[in-house]
Amino acid sequence: MSTVDYSAIYDPDTDFDLHYTRATGERIRSWLRPGESVLELGCATGAMTALLVGDGRQVVAVDQAERYLERVSARHLVGVEVRRGDLDRPLAGVGHFDHVVLTNVLHELDDPVGLLRRIAAAHLFPGGLLHLSLQNPRSIHRLVALEMGIIEDLHEVAEAGRRYATRRLYDADELAGLAEQAGLEVLHREGVMLKPLANRQMATLDPAVLEGFVAAARHLPDHGAMNLLVLRRRGGTPPALPALEHPAPPAARHVPADGDVAPGIRPRIPADVGPRATRPEAGTMIPGPRPIGTADRATPVVAVPPVERRPERPERPAPTTPRPPEGRRRDIVGGTLAALVAADAAASRGESVRLLLPRQGVGGGFAPIRRDGHVLELGVRLLELGFEGAPAEPPPLREYRPGLAGHRPWATTVERWARELLGDRIRTIAPPVMVLRDAGRITREPDLLFTVDLSALATSLPDAVRRRMLDEVRHARATTGEDAGLLAPRHAERLAGATLLEASLANHGPTFHERYVAPLCDKVLGGGAASIAATLRRKAWAPLFHPRTLEQALAGDPIGFHPQRPLETVDPDGCGGVVDALLERLDRRTTLQVMTVGEPVAIAPADRGRTAIRFEDGRSILTRRPLLACSAATLFRATGIAYDPPRVRTAIAWLDAPTRDVADVPELVHVLDPANPVLRVSRGGRSADPERALLTVELRHDTSAEGLVPRARDGLVAAGLVDPTTARSLRPLLAAARPTFPVPSAEVAAIDAAARAELDRLRLDVDLAAGAASAVADTLNDQVVQGLQAAARIAT
Repeated sequence: MSTVDYSAIYDPDTDFDLHYTRATGERIRSWLRPGESVLELGCATGAMTALLVGDGRQVVAVDQAERYLERVSARHLVGVEVRRGDLDRPLAGVGHFDHVVLTNVLHELDDPVGLLRRIAAAHLFPGGLLHLSLQNPRSIHRLVALEMGIIEDLHEVAEAGRRYATRRLYDADELAGLAEQAGLEVLHREGVMLKPLANRQMATLDPAVLEGFVAAARHLPDHGAMNLLVLRRRGGTPPALPALEHPAPPAARHVPADGDVAPGIRPRIPADVGPRATRPEAGTMIPGPRPIGTADRATPVVAVPPVERRPERPERPAPTTPRPPEGRRRDIVGGTLAALVAADAAASRGESVRLLLPRQGVGGGFAPIRRDGHVLELGVRLLELGFEGAPAEPPPLREYRPGLAGHRPWATTVERWARELLGDRIRTIAPPVMVLRDAGRITREPDLLFTVDLSALATSLPDAVRRRMLDEVRHARATTGEDAGLLAPRHAERLAGATLLEASLANHGPTFHERYVAPLCDKVLGGGAASIAATLRRKAWAPLFHPRTLEQALAGDPIGFHPQRPLETVDPDGCGGVVDALLERLDRRTTLQVMTVGEPVAIAPADRGRTAIRFEDGRSILTRRPLLACSAATLFRATGIAYDPPRVRTAIAWLDAPTRDVADVPELVHVLDPANPVLRVSRGGRSADPERALLTVELRHDTSAEGLVPRARDGLVAAGLVDPTTARSLRPLLAAARPTFPVPSAEVAAIDAAARAELDRLRLDVDLAAGAASAVADTLNDQVVQGLQAAARIAT
């Protein structure tokens, strides 16, 4: 992007340089998180741009050559804005970004330090990352040329280089020096792809050999064809965005690191990593292959115009308390809530713990998306800190077993943990409601889907509907021969094989089912209640009542079942505050070592009862009885077990509006009008504008990506939640539609059971938590109990 335009003599898509571009782009992509913004300076024809898009990222691709920009546009990349610009002059109207990509540009400039300083100030958010790449004068092919006398100096610029405006060459140390002069912090550096021969000779090699050169670059990091440095603007950590899937949310307080790090501070990557022992003991990091292209690809997210981000908080200084002996250290793998809880609880007891985090998704689906100062929860997120019948003194944690509602005996344990962590920030929300349509008229009823409270049912219904329901539920009770219907012990086998449609009709009758259960399930997934296993109904938030209880409620008689399940949130930003508070406390744990290594990509038994684990960033460990607290998909993929269940597609639009205009919208409302595309509206999270309120609108699973925002607006009006004038003032912040959790069906349960049986045959000596322990026991309460249980095992 100098003033020289060589687009007429150089085609980046046909030259062998394309291999280096792709290899570099794959490495950069592994640092990107869903929903982030990227500025690519010197995009050429868009070969690297194509690797940066996806997962809802917004990319502004800039080049000064019109010929190149036309070819970028011809790729029709989703979320990409093409701009013409020249780095010799400031880029007007471009704004700030989470990432700036500057590849193969710096060698063309007279003042590289000035450029880096200007980019950091004008285009990087505090804590944002600048990915700097340049051809390496210490590449193997240049070392060979030096020894053959073809060149006299490694920094000598060849004739071809001068033709393409190369002023000088910089090795990795020199690039790092330029970055530091510009006030940037070097987080990571690596060589990309080995190049032992000239390009014309490389082009004759088998593609498998070329892939080998890409993978082998990790062994000679100073001698790759390209140098890649990841730089950070000082002033905070990179903004973190979870994936929408189980998520989901990223390591908001940690950046990738090589080698061990001091406790309680964010790890940093040294420029060089020394040799490691050839026969490591348990818990020792050993080298492994570095995969290419680790970022997940997902259904595109509809991008909306960015808003300036508020600065992140500064880093916390390192504590000085000494670490316990290495021999007692336990490894915890994963970024789920269970992993964080276990690490926190074990470290609070003085145990030496190493927490090995993924690059994104830390906190899972409980961590919010933080975008441009907004805090966006991934759908409704509420705390359930009490259940009817839960003992005041819970049983010992060792008795917990993962399963649906298996956490309820430990409700008091979870409540104590949450209140100790969050204090008076926990608040009970206002009573949730349901919106229905009777004879063309919008009606509201007290919620019974989340609260399972039927006390207001009889007075909420039109009398004719109530009497019809009452007759049907009496028939259902008589037919099943049990007050509990299919929930009675003698019908356990029948329930286990039933769909939710069958169980709901058997226990409720058709009118109740069609009014409350069917609209909910139809909006959650294709096939509705007929696609959901009755035993997995709570994965779709669907209730199943005893016929006797429903009969009592409809008849206006005293009800024998009295639910006590307050729904609570965390002020001021919603339940994502649980993850935030936990991460802040982890920062203060002096016996905890945190490393960001990516997801585990290989897990296998090793000698002497140890487990070998290799991570996305290429590092490996040999460890004794680690806690694997990752998702089921991650666990099975890393152990080589086939596992690809169909997933529910979740569709969400996040909107904000002037607070006064949406003051009457309930904190939680289910929209059970089958014709309305809105499934649920919640008020968790926070808009960046204190004068505006956030609405999280969950929509039908089959809502198109392009239709998320308009259908959310139309649905809010149709439900009577906002008026048309307010709907026009609703500002879209983000919209996303993608597969999330596995379909809660009998078929998927069988897939999970088969995978777990195969896992058992591996005889790994590991502890499991979160989705790795159970695909159904992954609620917040379950993960807290699992984490505390794992910490207790670590202590013993």
